[in-house]
Amino acid sequence: MGRHTLTLEQDVEALLEDEQRKTGKAFKAVVNDLLREVRQRRLGDRKRKRPSRYQVKPLSVGRVRHEVVSVTEALEQGEGDDFR
Repeated sequence: MGRHTLTLEQDVEALLEDEQRKTGKAFKAVVNDLLREVRQRRLGDRKRKRPSRYQVKPLSVGRVRHEVVSVTEALEQGEGDDFR
């Protein structure tokens, strides 16, 4: 467990002290619990909002008219002998 010095702004300190009075917990416990809660919410939001990274939507291009065995053969069929 690490020890850290944390400088709080007055409004944040007042909120934490209010939470401490409501819960009866130690100041340290209030800070730790609230930090854990915020972290958990952010992780939950990230998991919910993140769409799948890649989505492939298939597109029909019709029937295949020629069976292509190699890239060279495909270029030759498409462009003739001038592709080289």
